[in-house]
Amino acid sequence: MVRLYLTPSELNEMPLGIGLASSISTLGTNVIDKLLSRASVRCDSECKRRLQAPGSTTLAQPASPGATQISVASTLTLDELDEQAVQIGTGSTQETILVKSGGVTVTNWASPYAGTIDLASALQFSHNSGEAVVYLYKETTEAGSSSSSDPFTEAFLTQEAQIAEAHVGPLLHGGLTRVVFLKSYPIININSVEHAFSFDDEFRSVTSGRTIVPNEGWYRFDVGTVVMREGIMRTTYTGGFQNIPDDVKEACSLFFAVQMKLMNNPFGATELKLGKRTQKWSSGKDERDLVGEACRILKKYKRTV
Repeated sequence: MVRLYLTPSELNEMPLGIGLASSISTLGTNVIDKLLSRASVRCDSECKRRLQAPGSTTLAQPASPGATQISVASTLTLDELDEQAVQIGTGSTQETILVKSGGVTVTNWASPYAGTIDLASALQFSHNSGEAVVYLYKETTEAGSSSSSDPFTEAFLTQEAQIAEAHVGPLLHGGLTRVVFLKSYPIININSVEHAFSFDDEFRSVTSGRTIVPNEGWYRFDVGTVVMREGIMRTTYTGGFQNIPDDVKEACSLFFAVQMKLMNNPFGATELKLGKRTQKWSSGKDERDLVGEACRILKKYKRTV
């Protein structure tokens, strides 16, 4: 996984990075990148959402039809969780495939973090080295969990439509203003919306118009678009911050500092005597302070829906 909210060079310019310079210098090659990636994922975990928008890269090697793994020049912005997808190629051979959960492997921890991606299904087309690869989110949610009954929406229907809706009864009633909340926002672009009924696993495209509220991370189908409560909604989209806010970078640095603390005190000792020299620690209070401050910073980014 390579989700970096703070780069090594940015860390080195921060007071915390300057203070830890001697310890950082003892780390092995690219270890700092790995620690910062873990700290970034911890920011996501605290916020219950992915803060960073998915990026893009190119194929590092050709890929043949039937292949279930691709090599990419960069895995930056990906993680080991599910609901990620790759859009490969352009034109008539472009295809979008779900990434297998835990299927991102970094083969080189030096920027731009080359690696391989395991796909949940096989490629349908042949792709050359250098072809575009765009990372996306592909989230599913229960259709019923995002439904709402809105009498004001029904008022916009024609008299004929209201009569028809009354005769159909519970099949349509309350399903005219369905709202879908996405996990990552601000929403940048919605590529596709699909629905699968409760009695099968085939997703069907919902092409009707929709109203998107980017900063709040949800969209609502236009009046008259009927989406059944039963079944599953699937949304393929891009969302999150393309430029990481400074306070998120600060929180990431604090989570990084917690990991670095283990270098100086791996066993959680409160006091260490070396001859006439005594070194004391504050019983873990400093670590709690670091985590607490990071969580305080991230509170406003926490997903509450």
